[in-house]
Amino acid sequence: MLPQFLQNVLSDTLLTFDPNGTILNANAAALALLGWSEDELVGRPITTLLADDEGDLFEKTVKLDVSKGTGTVAVPLSWISARRKDGTPFLAEWTVLEVSLAQKHGFIAILRRLPETSDSELKLREALAQTEAANRAKSDFLAAMSHELRTPLNAIIGFSEMIHAQLLGPAGVPKYVEYAGDILASASHLLDIITDILEMARMEAGQTEFKPAPLDISSVIEGSMRLLHQRISHSGLVLSTKIAPKLPKIMGDERRLKQVMINLLGNAIKFTPRGGQIVVEAKTVLDGRLMLRVIDSGIGIAEKDIPRALAPFTQVDSVASRRYQGSGLGLPLAKSLVELHGGNLELSSILGKGTTVTLHFSTLNPTEI
Repeated sequence: MLPQFLQNVLSDTLLTFDPNGTILNANAAALALLGWSEDELVGRPITTLLADDEGDLFEKTVKLDVSKGTGTVAVPLSWISARRKDGTPFLAEWTVLEVSLAQKHGFIAILRRLPETSDSELKLREALAQTEAANRAKSDFLAAMSHELRTPLNAIIGFSEMIHAQLLGPAGVPKYVEYAGDILASASHLLDIITDILEMARMEAGQTEFKPAPLDISSVIEGSMRLLHQRISHSGLVLSTKIAPKLPKIMGDERRLKQVMINLLGNAIKFTPRGGQIVVEAKTVLDGRLMLRVIDSGIGIAEKDIPRALAPFTQVDSVASRRYQGSGLGLPLAKSLVELHGGNLELSSILGKGTTVTLHFSTLNPTEI
């Protein structure tokens, strides 16, 4: 914790409180802003400083576990309605940090008063907060729907595959076998779309499973290409790789990075006409990071449409003029998963010439493996 003399020269309002939510001390800026003397304020609950309708929010978001002497800070809003000793309300930004207070667990709160706002601005902020809450609820709902949506689709796929392969005997009417193949293809396509939507919802809800470990990117590339072997062989495209030898390892989740590669290669296959080329490159660059590229000679994207291509739940083609099937979530999902690894994704493209997707990842020192 900061020494008291240092706290008092800081312009920001600083308060410390214990896991019970009891205020332990406050600096001079806090006392001046809130209108309390130190003797009056110390020992009061931290919720004394919040408007009546904010107390529950603070109790829920700063979760205090007194029995263990620990807490978790998860304040979702950057602003909150506070009040002075005389009851005068004002808007403020809260920042709450977990700290060690005299060898005990506690918290330090930084309070910054926001400029005076009009009623219309307050209503706008309330509306934005409600919108954010609704969006979180939507993402949570979609993320929870994975099992309910996939289970019936997997049954449709499994039974149509059996009928199409005539595993239990001849279907009797050849047309039925053809219909079963159509059902299988349509259900598989629908499952891919639902999987992308649910995955994006989980990302937005912060529920993505992530298990990083030291990883060889070459094995990720090879594994992804094996999974797409049939699509590549039927696409009429030339696929080549330029993988530098002895690439350094990165910290990553193998399943998630394969998902990134499958999305990028799947897009390259989808948007490259027969006879085109796809190249996968991997090497280290001057700053020591690992660079991975997927380059295709496909239809490309206009420069003005690149931001839309990287944004979730948008389509570059209009609904009326769409020529390619899919959810349009391949690139946004890949971008989110790469950023989950601490990397970044860049997209460059020329309409009618092709697209290059470049990924950068930090590498591990041998001592970190």
